[in-house]
Amino acid sequence: MKGSTHLTGGLLVGVILSGSSPGSSVPISLAMTTLASLAPDWLQINLPGANNVVRGVVGHRGFTHWLLTAGAIGIVAWVLAPQVAACIAGGWLMHILLDLFSGGTTLLWPVTTHRICLANIKTGGKLDTFIGAWMLVMAALLFVRRIV
Repeated sequence: MKGSTHLTGGLLVGVILSGSSPGSSVPISLAMTTLASLAPDWLQINLPGANNVVRGVVGHRGFTHWLLTAGAIGIVAWVLAPQVAACIAGGWLMHILLDLFSGGTTLLWPVTTHRICLANIKTGGKLDTFIGAWMLVMAALLFVRRIV
């Protein structure tokens, strides 16, 4: 999926989770889920050297797209910022879920290095754009419903 689709996916999760944790505000929850929904690709793209090693072992969508990594990120977030841990984990997991529909990921590493793919939606294609737009509309509707 393209970045804007991941962003709207994170926004949707943020609206769903916003205010669910004591001490978290809606803007902070939305910010954390949207940032976390972009982080797996951002880290994969912006760690030169490390990416080459990871790609050599598991290919594109490596360590940042594993459930093991998502779990570790959730635990670290819980230790450092428990009020937004669910938002960080939710945004990260939404990213992985969306990528399962556009080429798949090695989701269950180290159990298997088999790439799990639920569909083959072309990144940047019409369906990718539609899914992103649909999630944006759903996030807006849920947000409006929450404040009314």
